[in-house]
Amino acid sequence: MCLPLRGRVSSPTPVGGIAPRTGNADWLFPRTGRDLAHSADSPADRLVLYRLESMKSQAKREAEKDAAKLLKATWGGAIPVDPVAIARTAGLSVLEAQLDENTLGALVKQPGRDPTILLNETDSENRRRFTCAHELGHFVRRSEEADEYTRVDLRNSLSATGEDPEEVYANEFAACLLMPEDEVRSFAETGMGDLEMAIRFKVSREAMQFRLKNLGLMTAASQPA
Repeated sequence: MCLPLRGRVSSPTPVGGIAPRTGNADWLFPRTGRDLAHSADSPADRLVLYRLESMKSQAKREAEKDAAKLLKATWGGAIPVDPVAIARTAGLSVLEAQLDENTLGALVKQPGRDPTILLNETDSENRRRFTCAHELGHFVRRSEEADEYTRVDLRNSLSATGEDPEEVYANEFAACLLMPEDEVRSFAETGMGDLEMAIRFKVSREAMQFRLKNLGLMTAASQPA
C-alpha cells in the first residue's frame, strides 16, 4: 500500500503515526481476482481476470530474476541469507522501530537520503527477515523512480491475498531471496524435511512449505508436524 509522504521522517518512531488506511481495501482494489473468479460470468470479467493472472505471472517471473541477480551481486552463497546485510549493501538503511501493531514494515524514500526499511521491533526474527526482504523487493521494483514515497505494509491487507501484482512481486522476491532455488533443491535431494529446511533458511515453516510447493518439491520434503 503506497501512501504520500507527509513531513519529514527523522527517526523510526514517527512512522507509527502515518496512520495508514485500514479496514476494507475496496477503495484500492474494488474487485480482486478472487472476486472475479467467483463471478466471471461475462466476457468483460473473464478478460479482466485473464489480464490480472497474466500480470501476476509476469510479476513472479520478474521477481525471481531480480532476486537472483541481487543475490549474485551481494551474497556469497552462505545459508541463511541475511536480507538486512543485502539491503545495506544495496544502499538502504534498515531500522527496527516501534510501529503500530497492525503494521508489518515500511519503506521510506526521501530526496537526498538513503531509502529506509523500517521493521516492526515486536515481530519475531523470522517475520522481520521476511518483511525486510519483502520491502527490499518493493525498492528493487521502484528503484528507478525519482519521486519520494512512503510504503506501508499492513497485516491482513492485500499483501496477503496474492491479488495485487505489486505484492505478488514483493512476496515472490522475498521467497526467492531467502530461499534460493538451487539451495532448496540441494537440501531436498538429501531428503531433508521442510521443518529442518525452515530452520536452516530461518523462515517460518509455512513460508518454507509454500516455497517447496511452488518448486514442485513439497511431497518429497514434507514431514509430519
